[in-house]
Amino acid sequence: MKKIFILLATLALLSLTACISKDATDKLQENTSSEQGTGGSTTTGGGIEVPVVKNKFAIYSSETGLTEGVVLDHWNTAATITDENNIDGYSKVYKIVAGNGWGAPTACIAFKELGDYQSKYQSISFKIKSESSAIINVKVPEVEKSFTISNGTDLGNGWYQLTIPFSDYSGTEAGATQIGIFTPYNNAVTFYITDVVLTEK
Repeated sequence: MKKIFILLATLALLSLTACISKDATDKLQENTSSEQGTGGSTTTGGGIEVPVVKNKFAIYSSETGLTEGVVLDHWNTAATITDENNIDGYSKVYKIVAGNGWGAPTACIAFKELGDYQSKYQSISFKIKSESSAIINVKVPEVEKSFTISNGTDLGNGWYQLTIPFSDYSGTEAGATQIGIFTPYNNAVTFYITDVVLTEK
């Protein structure tokens, strides 16, 4: 009789342990799912840090090209924008050659019809290669800022990846739906760009 009682107690203990383990696993999955897209990490009730993936919107991808609905423009610079293939290992790349529409050579590419992107996204990133200019300008209407290309992440073959936080911009137009990337004024250069991506807040 005593052996039967011990066996039953052991089985009950094993069942309780399994329930606790399942509940902890379910809680971990619930926390991970609810925090997706917020960035950083979250800590579960068990003290486990779970990395969180931020949602992204690819304006232009080196694999699939320009996203449907996005409109390409040169902001009246008369710059020539061509879709190139297989440049330095990237399947799709935009090549931008300076035009004189602003009265002096300027190479510009702009993306329009992005919606009110500043309310949803915290930054824009892109991969860029310039034949001679060390500076690139990024304009969120109507605020323009200059960035040193080599301060970005060096990707090799003259390519760099820049990430521009929108928190650096103040006084921009409310609900702006376009963004421009261009060389300094009176700078007759050519640059290449790909993997232009917005990252969610």
